[in-house]
Amino acid sequence: MGISLITIYDFTILITPYLETIESELQYRLSYKYVWYRKQNDTWNNYSNFIYTTVSWEALMTRISETVSKFKIDKNEFFYYTINRWYNYWSALAVELIFTDWDGGILAKNKRVDW
Repeated sequence: MGISLITIYDFTILITPYLETIESELQYRLSYKYVWYRKQNDTWNNYSNFIYTTVSWEALMTRISETVSKFKIDKNEFFYYTINRWYNYWSALAVELIFTDWDGGILAKNKRVDW
């Protein structure tokens, strides 16, 4: 299952079902050690930009495998690099959803887009 960012940011419908899905998928990350192997960089960020549209752990594993094959990069290093970025992004989005679900919570548009 994927979640479109446009849907999330343009329509504040979602909250509970999507939040539960995100929380469930984030649990898969917790059984792995926390290492990066390298500093974040534009090249690997571009390789792993699918994290923004891939909420499912299973789909994430598929995309990582495809990217490693396509760009001939180190599987272990790219795995950890990508799951860390994925976890950071989706956990931050979940927190944002929690705050915007409160009465009076307002979703602020991000004027600076990193991706």
